[in-house]
Amino acid sequence: MKFRKRFDILLQKYKEGKSTRSEYLEMISLIRKHPELHGFLQDIIDDDWASEFQSPNQDGMIWKSWSQYSLKPIISIAAAIALLVIGVIGIWGGQKQNNYLVYTTNYGETKEVALPDGSRLTLNANSSAIWLKEWQENGRRIIKLEGEGFFEVAHIESGESGAIPFDVTTENVKINVLGTSFNVEARRDDTKVYLEEGEVRLNVKDDTEVLLKPGEQVIYNNINEKIKLSENETIESAASWKNGVISFREEKLEVILLELSDIFGKEFECSDRSLLAKPMDIGVPFMNWEATKESLELSMNIIIKQNGEIYEITNNN
Repeated sequence: MKFRKRFDILLQKYKEGKSTRSEYLEMISLIRKHPELHGFLQDIIDDDWASEFQSPNQDGMIWKSWSQYSLKPIISIAAAIALLVIGVIGIWGGQKQNNYLVYTTNYGETKEVALPDGSRLTLNANSSAIWLKEWQENGRRIIKLEGEGFFEVAHIESGESGAIPFDVTTENVKINVLGTSFNVEARRDDTKVYLEEGEVRLNVKDDTEVLLKPGEQVIYNNINEKIKLSENETIESAASWKNGVISFREEKLEVILLELSDIFGKEFECSDRSLLAKPMDIGVPFMNWEATKESLELSMNIIIKQNGEIYEITNNN
């Protein structure tokens, strides 16, 4: 079965600690579509726990002491697979996980979320958000984002202490909010924050603070640790997906393909370097992949041809 072969490849990378977030979400999607994989994973858990914690001696099988193991190999094998099962049951179902609420989207999917404090979150495709449930007790609203989301934050007063803070954290940036609407995209090496209205303050790794005004967008690159600020942005230019459109301004095709890969989970190849370097202005409806693909071909004057699991890009001369 084709899906089983793909799943085996993804699972091996996962066990070796080499999975990307996109590959992890693809695994979860496969398990949801093919429930028979649950039993397969349980067998792996049983086998791996046995191989990790048992060894023969002259009396037969005995349990090894916990002190004989480091945490890393344990997690990377059986426990890691167990966490994958938990992810399928809990995360994809939007279930409560201890002190957290978890929301996710699949490739090509967006989702409207009503947060417990009355704020609203729109998740873009291939994204997840984790909400700390004890926000009232802590006097602080905290949500962790991976991928992209548009926030409309409710202003909540808390007696003499003023408004209850609202924090959005990504891997590299912390965003402090009072009451506002803004877009956050945290994919690959960049974190982009666009402010539509209100006020937000960004804190990056080196303790640098950036105060955003409405219409501004900041891009923080985790590799070179540089901050780029642009002004006079709009929801159409900085977060067009919120209005159901995929839009790029003077963006190289190479960058566009990376964005499409993040949104739809597709793998692209293009051997024409001049085509990859070509800047393009495009705006196409954000629908299902096939409809979006046809619109992309027309707007970018390219051919997108599927070859197995790879989509090959060529110039439409």
